Amino acid sequence: MVFSKPQAYLKLQIFDENGVFLSEKKQIISENALNAWETLSLGTSIPQNGKIKVFLVNETEQETYFDELEIVISNKPTTKIVQENNYYPFGLNMRGLEKVGSPDDKFQYNAQTEKDEDIEMYETPFRGYDTQLGRFHQVDLLAPMFPSITPYHFGYNNPVYFNDPSGLVANASSNDNNAWQNLINQIKTGDISNIQAGTYQNPNSGGGENTDPLSGKDNFLQDKKPNSIAIFVSNLKPVDRLGTKQGMAEKVDQPANSNWNTEIVSSFEEIPSIIQAYSLERPIDNLVIFTHGSSGMFPAILSGNDETRNINYNNLDNSPDVKALRKTLQFMGTNANIVFAACYTAWWGDQFPLALKNKLLAGYPLANINMYFSVGKIEFTFTKIGTEQYAYQLMLDQAITTSKNWKQTNPFYDSTTKSIEAITLKRNGNISFKK
Repeated sequence: MVFSKPQAYLKLQIFDENGVFLSEKKQIISENALNAWETLSLGTSIPQNGKIKVFLVNETEQETYFDELEIVISNKPTTKIVQENNYYPFGLNMRGLEKVGSPDDKFQYNAQTEKDEDIEMYETPFRGYDTQLGRFHQVDLLAPMFPSITPYHFGYNNPVYFNDPSGLVANASSNDNNAWQNLINQIKTGDISNIQAGTYQNPNSGGGENTDPLSGKDNFLQDKKPNSIAIFVSNLKPVDRLGTKQGMAEKVDQPANSNWNTEIVSSFEEIPSIIQAYSLERPIDNLVIFTHGSSGMFPAILSGNDETRNINYNNLDNSPDVKALRKTLQFMGTNANIVFAACYTAWWGDQFPLALKNKLLAGYPLANINMYFSVGKIEFTFTKIGTEQYAYQLMLDQAITTSKNWKQTNPFYDSTTKSIEAITLKRNGNISFKK
């Protein structure tokens, strides 16, 4: 038997404290590893504060076994370890082996994706990844390419060989007709063991947003209903002609055959878990949040039952409700819409809408999410269903405000706004915009 040496090695990389790559070393296994153990060893000195990453890598299909990885500091160290992270294959932290940093570095598994420890999830540019399950919480935007695999999979269910740091496949490409056909044949038969991670182009596809990546046929999404939800914050209460609040609204009334999901919350902090539940089968297309807006000299969005609970210029950096909205974005689809149905949020101009948009999208620079803010007043309608008991009316197929003026913010890299004359929620779950 002739020994064919696999491309397997121990690798060490050094980064500065800002994550900038400085240097790397690696030691490749030799023929001495044939049916025997070979010791791989690398030494280095740390030139400055930063990070060190250690990898065991096998780039071939030949089986190679690694064991007893150990990182040792010299007897007289001048380097102090402030944080250490170890992972199971799908990225779950090995708690007993780790050293938690202070402050804790959130860019751990996959490096460029930030971990939200409140919900134990990594926020990738396109989806939220749960290392406890080894699954994304949203459907892959390219799911039609992989009908034999769950659309929530991470790395084709093989995290040792494949990676998915963005929530989409890796940045490799092939426009070769044979490569495309081989990919399709492997996927259809369920034989995915030899699929190379990458982005493949269907030579029969025009590449439009409604094109089936497998067949190349257009309009395959035409009959799919949008996944839309309207949320009412319970600070909205019915009032009489004198402005006196009359009881509480405990349900939502809407026309028959409506495709809108509806919920009532007491604060924005409840919204992420609700949106996550509605996005289990597909991302959210439209989210409308009905609440009170500004009543003073400066723009604000009331985010709870008390007027002191609001989002404004002064608390964008530390508001728990801004943080809750950021968590919500990971459950939104491509080109999704978020409508803030609150009075006067854009009355003072573009500054507040743009500031809030930039704060929310800061962790999702590739996300294509449109946000809408009202220039004027939003009028809410209630249905009386009992003594001091009311229901919110979700008004469909008509403009949701009489102000006839909205501001639309654009994706993260665009600092301009667009004027919208009217926004109408359609019974089928769509939103129409009159410009």
